[in-house]
Amino acid sequence: MTKRIRDLSIQSKIQLICIIIASGVVLISFLAFYQQTMKNVMNTAKQYMNQYISFSDSEFTDMLNKAKRLCLTVAMDQQVISPVLKKPSKEASFEDYQEKKMIGSYLSGLLSNEEYINYIAIITDKYAIYTSEGTSLYLKDIDKRWYQETVKENKLKVYLLNGKEKGIVLCRPIIYKQKSYGIVIVRMDYDSIIDIYDTEVLKDVDFFIFSAEGKLFYQKNSPLLNKDNETEVNALYRNSQKIIHLKGRDYYYIEYQSRDIGTKSVSLIPVSRLTKDANKLRIISVIIMALSILVILVISKFLSGKICKDIQLLNNCMKKVEEGDLQIRAVVQSEDEIGKVTNRFNQMMDQISMLVQEVQVKEEAKREAQLNALEAQIQPHFLYNTLASMQHVASMRHETEIEEVANALSELLRSVLNNRNEYVTLWEEYEYIENFIKIENFKFRNHFEIIWDVEEEIWLYHLPKLIIQPIVENSIIHGIVDMEKGGVINIKAYRNEEFLLIQVIDNGRGISKETIEKLEKEIKRNDKLGFRQVGIANVFNRIRLLYGERYGGTIYSYENAFTCIEMRFPKQDIKLKEG
Repeated sequence: MTKRIRDLSIQSKIQLICIIIASGVVLISFLAFYQQTMKNVMNTAKQYMNQYISFSDSEFTDMLNKAKRLCLTVAMDQQVISPVLKKPSKEASFEDYQEKKMIGSYLSGLLSNEEYINYIAIITDKYAIYTSEGTSLYLKDIDKRWYQETVKENKLKVYLLNGKEKGIVLCRPIIYKQKSYGIVIVRMDYDSIIDIYDTEVLKDVDFFIFSAEGKLFYQKNSPLLNKDNETEVNALYRNSQKIIHLKGRDYYYIEYQSRDIGTKSVSLIPVSRLTKDANKLRIISVIIMALSILVILVISKFLSGKICKDIQLLNNCMKKVEEGDLQIRAVVQSEDEIGKVTNRFNQMMDQISMLVQEVQVKEEAKREAQLNALEAQIQPHFLYNTLASMQHVASMRHETEIEEVANALSELLRSVLNNRNEYVTLWEEYEYIENFIKIENFKFRNHFEIIWDVEEEIWLYHLPKLIIQPIVENSIIHGIVDMEKGGVINIKAYRNEEFLLIQVIDNGRGISKETIEKLEKEIKRNDKLGFRQVGIANVFNRIRLLYGERYGGTIYSYENAFTCIEMRFPKQDIKLKEG
């Protein structure tokens, strides 16, 4: 995949990058917009639902407060209720019947226009029962817990009934002078309460009401919950997630807590219902996103074509250069990076044309030099023939020394003039020096000798041609020429941990300290005029120029004792490494 992208043209890469960036921006924007839309839908649904539930809950609270006031009215009555309850208990009589009828009529009067209340009843401390007219109530119909808890806690108690007999029961103790004479019971009608929540908004919503203890009091339109399964009831009551999964579907969980009696209302709205309009919006957004990418593709193709036009022109010019047309130049009317590259290309082509012309001139000069070299070979040839004639005549006259000197000079000239290589082996340098010594011994009548002390493998080490010979010549002229006899030149070659060292040691008159300082100054000047001047400073500078600053040489000398010229070369044979 990476290779395919790498092989694309710049125009294709620009288009691809534009599409990726645009698609990313559009996709992220769409996702952010969709998420925010869904969040708004959920929040709106929650606010909308809680608003309607709060309306219903407010109506229910009004009904509950009226029922509480009825309880308080009965419990605090001093004219009808209190006189009857304060009388000591006695056997049933007509008077007792009249009292019950009076209390029943009083309680029924309180119930006028209160259709949401089933009945009002009084249970005395002697378990006598007084009820509103038209109500038949027996002790077996009364939950003992109501009486016991109300009397014990001495406060209003509210019970939500969710068994066979459903409804809401309010119980309040009847207290006179800190003595309990019974309790008042007001039972609210279950259907009247539920009608409050039977609104158009909740028509298609799964709706539940739980008591403060978490008991299911009411459920509407819901096969989602088995009311007899306490695990399911508790799970729904204690849920803390916004989205709950039931029966294979996701539902939005909305709860509302009543502040009066602690009931908790739960609404379950199918997520698919909430996202119906959002899904339509998503489809529209996808279409818009696709159209946007298409438009971006067209625009990116147009713009990339404009940008890459100059690049393609430059590429075509380079192809013509590859074909050999060095006169081609690119013309781009732009000051951007491509324009700068084009100017550099044109400058480079100008330089290449100049270099080609220079090479052509140099080649012509080289050919002329070769012709001149051929002509110059006539003179060394004449010189070789002359030396050969001298050698022949010396041999005929038995002049052995002259014959050897002529032969040595011929070999020396032949080696130097015929060998065009810049580097020679130490063995070849040895042959140069040996021929040179024969000539010098003839000149100075054999009063010095030369000794070679070389490690075997160093003989094949490559050195700059004629690098040792000037040092040997310097030892002869400035060291031992004035000695009558016993002159010795010792040439050593060996390696240490860092360098290849070659030392030329003579036992001549030595070099003064002042002369050594003068030579060191010449070496430090690093004169680059060439190697025409033959001397120690020239040899050291030549080594340093060829190999680097850490190489070169050192002079050790003691007057009338010895002189040692030490040359430092790379430990490894650079010529062999290059090969």
